Amino acid sequence: MTIPELTRNCFQSGISAAKWAKLCKLFISKISSDQNTEAIENSISNSILVLYRSYPGDPALHEYLKYALKNGMISLPVFVATLLQAARNPELHNAATLDMLCRIALDAHFSTGQPVVAFDESPILVLGVVQDALSLLEVAYTLPVSHFHQLTTSSSELLIRKSLL
Repeated sequence: MTIPELTRNCFQSGISAAKWAKLCKLFISKISSDQNTEAIENSISNSILVLYRSYPGDPALHEYLKYALKNGMISLPVFVATLLQAARNPELHNAATLDMLCRIALDAHFSTGQPVVAFDESPILVLGVVQDALSLLEVAYTLPVSHFHQLTTSSSELLIRKSLL
């Protein structure tokens, strides 16, 4: 079993975010320790983001992400980087979903003061993430406008936070 399989099975079985997190932590404690923390965080973040392709805007997935960020299973810089990479996939081009994901990142940033980019990252990696943020902004302007979801505003704000921090 892998983290993506565990996440998919928990989500599809209706398991709460708290119980899913406990199962993930147990699973991680049982696997070999040759994976670094960032690789595990990437796997957790991507395992949730992949599900948004089939379940756009799902509130349970929203809770999984918020819980993982709040409890340190995923750092904000890792989540933002994986989100921006995932947003390049046309299967995730849903304004409501992308806006919600941007809002999760921005809310975590404002509530914790955590930077959206790791300070020790190389300039090349930071520029790659900024390029991904610009790509998301471009996608935001191509999707239909919604009065309920302000993807252009959210993606612009995320880009600014990414560029300034």
